[in-house]
Amino acid sequence: MVSSEDVWDLASEFARLRNKLVVWGAQFFGTSGDPEPGVPPASSKRL
Repeated sequence: MVSSEDVWDLASEFARLRNKLVVWGAQFFGTSGDPEPGVPPASSKRL
C-alpha cells in the first residue's frame, strides 16, 4: 500500500528529474525555451 506522502515524494522526484533533463537538453542542444504560462519548460535547439 502506498501512502499519500509517497505519491507527493514521487511527484517531487519526477519534477526534479524533468528539470535536470531541461538543463541537460539546454547544455547539449541549445538554450532553455521560454514557455507560455502554465506550460513546462523545454529546450529549444539551435540549428
